[in-house]
Amino acid sequence: MTHLTTAMRRALLLTLTSTLTACSLSSHDASDGAGGRAPSADNPGDSAPRKETAGARALALLTEDPAPVFADADTEFTVERVVDEASNSHVHLQRRHRGLRVIGGDVLVHLSETDGASSCSLRGVLTVAEKPSFFASDAIGWATDALGLERPELAHAELVVYARAGLSRLAYEVVLREDRAMPPSELHAFISASDGELIDHWDAVESLSSKGTGYYSGAIPLTSKKQGTGAVLYDAKRGGTETVDAMNGAGNSDKSVYSATGVFGTGALTSRASLSADVHYAMAATWDYFHLVHGRNGIDGAGHGLWARSHYGNNLANAFFDPLCGCISLGDGNPSFPGGAIGALASLDIVAHEVTHAVTRATAGLYGSGESGALNEATSDLFGTMVERQANNAKDVPDWLIGERVRPPLGLRSMAYPEKDGLSVGCWSVNAKKLDPHFSSGIANHFFYLLSEGTTPSTHTCGSKTGFVGIGAEQTATLWYRALTVYLTADASFSDARMATLQAAADLYGVKSLQSSRVSSAWNAVKVH
Repeated sequence: MTHLTTAMRRALLLTLTSTLTACSLSSHDASDGAGGRAPSADNPGDSAPRKETAGARALALLTEDPAPVFADADTEFTVERVVDEASNSHVHLQRRHRGLRVIGGDVLVHLSETDGASSCSLRGVLTVAEKPSFFASDAIGWATDALGLERPELAHAELVVYARAGLSRLAYEVVLREDRAMPPSELHAFISASDGELIDHWDAVESLSSKGTGYYSGAIPLTSKKQGTGAVLYDAKRGGTETVDAMNGAGNSDKSVYSATGVFGTGALTSRASLSADVHYAMAATWDYFHLVHGRNGIDGAGHGLWARSHYGNNLANAFFDPLCGCISLGDGNPSFPGGAIGALASLDIVAHEVTHAVTRATAGLYGSGESGALNEATSDLFGTMVERQANNAKDVPDWLIGERVRPPLGLRSMAYPEKDGLSVGCWSVNAKKLDPHFSSGIANHFFYLLSEGTTPSTHTCGSKTGFVGIGAEQTATLWYRALTVYLTADASFSDARMATLQAAADLYGVKSLQSSRVSSAWNAVKVH
């Protein structure tokens, strides 16, 4: 993440919210969608619709009844992805308005054998100017100035419709890439095409600013690939997952992690392979968690993994996911970091946090600012916690802290009591959308802890003194994963997350189930309604 000054952050704070309820779960009869018949006992081959059939049915449904998703003659939809189940399909569609991509306009269509329902974040029919008032090159210049950059290495602009937070504006999406930065950045800035105003911005290179000390996972199994007379850290079983040594550079000096004996690292920092082994182990543990617990085939759902760069940068107290390279990068920390030394960022939960950003990008695609940004960061925190729990490493006992091996004993963030770090919030307020997503993520983290563990002495509730018992971390993670992959849209708010997790609980356990009741109780306890 590019680190902005306090003045720049203050200037760029935005008041953004979104809601699913604007076009949420409007039911339709979809039995005749796409000119085909609904699956039936007479047609067992149709019981699980193929992706192209589900996509066609979804498009037909929106064509027949466009009003619930605020579509008109200027609207076009294309199928982005399809989640197929035994008797249901969930189709994610991208929207274009007069040929322009709509930021915040994606739609989810949920299809059963006979019915269909839709959900989206848009609040009304789009009305935007016909033409921009200036050229794309001007937008690039203004975005560069507004974000305090000097000369980005790559820059381009695309005319889009910006439709987040109830807005409906013609805008340029300006992408500014800086690979020389530590860490690199891919800034997305939205410039009003009428007056040049900076509407919104975020960094697509997801990062975790961290503090703490070095951590190792002890004696661990690793998967490698033969090279010459030795081996390198490469995992063909897990989508080609590979860990390389960045040699304290910025991606221009990567080297395979090689061992002549097939044994990587000694457990001491004097061996560069020790941290690389930790990272490679954590990458495998994250893959295995999503595969074994949620049935996910690789990070992208299509059998592909990520690669990782250990020893990235010089005295870099950060870790981040970079969508451009499809990799995560982990710094060695900084002993002279203001406020206290920061150790190497190779801990199990931090690596899993960064890998989960790639999972989120491949599913809900949560944006990086506002409340959707907070949900993005919280998703990485909570699944990082679950990977740590699943791995059950003797050197890293599962807990409710993020990065506790990097910043002992309190860690970087607490899911049980987010406010303990002095920066995070665990209760929703109207100001939550203005915070750095790493700090507002505490609201969803707090919800996740409460739903898992209930009201314990280790936590608190936000104005509510009603106690309740949790449903366990495993069930909580299962319904969050379903919400992420089936119901959340890119511009989701905390209220949307409440609705999505309630729907997931109803799907998995029943509308009147204990789990559904506890989901409501946990959201109430963090003031999300």
